[in-house]
Amino acid sequence: MALAIGFCYSCLIMIKFRRIRVALAIRQTGSAAGAAERLHLSQPSVTEAIGRLEAELDTPLFERSSKGMRPTPEGEVFCARSAEAFEILTETAGQCAKGTQLSPVWPRQVNELHLRTVIALSRTGRFNLAAQSLNMAAAAVHRAAREMETLSGLSLWRRTPYGVALTPVGEAVSRASALTLRGLELAREAMMEKKGVFDGQLRIGVLPLARAIWAPTAIADIISAYPSARIKVTDGSYAELRHGLIDGEVDMVIGALRPEKDTTDIVQYPLFSDPLSIIARSGHPLAGRRTVTPELLRTLTWALPRPDTPARQMFDAFFARHNLSAPRETVECGSLAALRGLLSLTDIVTPLSPRQVSFELEAGSLVVIGAPLDGTERTIGMAERKHFRPTQLYNAFKAALVRAA
Repeated sequence: MALAIGFCYSCLIMIKFRRIRVALAIRQTGSAAGAAERLHLSQPSVTEAIGRLEAELDTPLFERSSKGMRPTPEGEVFCARSAEAFEILTETAGQCAKGTQLSPVWPRQVNELHLRTVIALSRTGRFNLAAQSLNMAAAAVHRAAREMETLSGLSLWRRTPYGVALTPVGEAVSRASALTLRGLELAREAMMEKKGVFDGQLRIGVLPLARAIWAPTAIADIISAYPSARIKVTDGSYAELRHGLIDGEVDMVIGALRPEKDTTDIVQYPLFSDPLSIIARSGHPLAGRRTVTPELLRTLTWALPRPDTPARQMFDAFFARHNLSAPRETVECGSLAALRGLLSLTDIVTPLSPRQVSFELEAGSLVVIGAPLDGTERTIGMAERKHFRPTQLYNAFKAALVRAA
């Protein structure tokens, strides 16, 4: 089991896209000869390509017979998911073209380097930095960028005094490129699961409430049940993780959900509600108090989350319901590690879910003052990309999250 931080692609994208397209053509036509005719290749080239793909995947994708070639169960899973991954890019380019005819070579000739180049330029804004991130020569990145525009017939970026900036079309194609590459990774993972091998990668974005106990408990379950699986945990603000979710950097975000005005891209699954409580050090003057009035709470010294977070908004609304102005924060802090230090060294108090400091509460170093703040229940759950097709490993992790809740 490996825990990874950061964005990476699996070894699958090193497989030539041409070989995957050969497999899709064989699936569609039922023979190497039919695939060769469809792709305008020689039959020996098709036979060699599919043989290499099967060797690289270490899995037979087709059953050969006198009647032609039929996908194996593993081959069917791999081909079906690969076709869906390529369709993401084709549909996005078609939408961006807005009626303009795409280049006819687009579906056949765009390759993994083209996609990685547009993604790298989106994230770095400079050709030299993109080349470094791809471990390639700058000239090769320039060439791939030009080819990407030529193949699609779309204007993907423009020069700026600071480097390059993707156009809105370029950003859409970059997002589709990342989702296509992720889709191909998941195609391989789902195929391996068909063989009983669970070596896929879980890409999880965790918000503050999930970091302390909820996510680690579910991850521990997966470690025990699937020791070959890999887990990439990314933390950040909701805005950052939502962006990463849409762009394919993470496949799931867990924590306090937000009201979604635009549900085009993601779908949310509420699991439980969680109220805020007042947390302080065990030696705080109010430690042991079972009831605390809002008026008294206003006189305390506070460390509060950022104003744009649900916790802060609900905290402020609590005082508004009691016709009081919310107390001014002495410290604005979203770091749980920093809060633990502040609470242990001072009489500062903070509004938190007891779940986030459950270990400290059990150890007796922190305490809850009074009752939970009424009306501060937050909806906790998970968010996924709409139309995301999880693997068995992902479904197992979702079940572990439900158990841990």
